Amino acid sequence: MVVKYIGEVVPGKLSSASAVEVFDDRIYIAGDNINFIYLYSKNFFLIDRIKLFTDADFEEQNKPVKKDWEAMSVITAPQRNPKLLLIGSGSKKVTRDYAILLNLSSRKINNVEHWPRFYDAVRQMLKPGEELNIEGLAQVKDHLVLLNRGNLNTGNAVFITDVSAVFQYTNVIHRIESAPLDIAETKAGFTGAYYLEETDTLFYTAAAELTVNAYNDGKVLGSAVGYFSNVSQRLKENSWVPDAQVAFNNVLEGKVESLTLLRKIDNKYVFLVVTDNDGVPGSMYQLLIEL
Repeated sequence: MVVKYIGEVVPGKLSSASAVEVFDDRIYIAGDNINFIYLYSKNFFLIDRIKLFTDADFEEQNKPVKKDWEAMSVITAPQRNPKLLLIGSGSKKVTRDYAILLNLSSRKINNVEHWPRFYDAVRQMLKPGEELNIEGLAQVKDHLVLLNRGNLNTGNAVFITDVSAVFQYTNVIHRIESAPLDIAETKAGFTGAYYLEETDTLFYTAAAELTVNAYNDGKVLGSAVGYFSNVSQRLKENSWVPDAQVAFNNVLEGKVESLTLLRKIDNKYVFLVVTDNDGVPGSMYQLLIEL
């Protein structure tokens, strides 16, 4: 895999950025502590800010009460229109066990749901000492892939469930072990995901952060992008090893939080990545990736 830095998107400063997705030439960006989703045109002009909790008067929430919106993906199901699914990390029980469905036709919030049964079902798949911290989400065929972020004490994991879990509770969840994702000789954790159907590839972002749990922040030593190939054929496997991973070597400012595909140029792909650091505005960057 070859990764080339194209440049920062201007205007691109965001009050917070933790997840990004593209649908119908529109860019959707969520932040872990903000009460709206940014909506940008494909030329990066701000179109709207879609409010999440419509009856709330706050724009940002502080750490103890924030929903920690960390993972987002367009999802489809038979006889249903595409929806944008945004979920909390689950790193704090009850407070961060939330999900939002956005109608992509009307750009209206369909549901804001507390998902304790779903999150608790995933928690049952954790090993002793591990914590839930969902940072990546992608639909692969009729399944949802959730990337659980590890830290200095625990490894990463991948959880698989049926996409129907979004519309009807299911506790059928499969766990896949992830090989270590070291950056700068430090354990790194997943931070985002994107599934490219035409190549059956799951791209991920990762970051090495000096923290020993899912709640506290730490110094970021570096970020990276990598991928798993033939993903739809490997959903029942017990372990995954990345096909490739490339570190950014501090080319990008802040911690890389997620990525999404903007366009294809021949056999190369232009991705948009978002970065964030607590207390510092987030940014958008474009990368050219060749497999």
